Amino acid sequence: MKYNTNKDVNRFIKDMLCRGWKIVSHNKHIKLQHDNGSIINMATSSKEGKLSRKLKNFKATVRKLEERC
Repeated sequence: MKYNTNKDVNRFIKDMLCRGWKIVSHNKHIKLQHDNGSIINMATSSKEGKLSRKLKNFKATVRKLEERC
């Protein structure tokens, strides 16, 4: 399934799903929920200038949430 037009974001979301995250909602923002109950939002818009920074911040947030488990 395609979650985002950017291949890096799409690959990261697929990797999260393999690690136990579940998609709660998929409108303009994807809401992902971890097994421990943590929910995180990811904007699906992919403006090139800001996307790399958004992805880095998103990965850091996911890493912090997974460390709490």
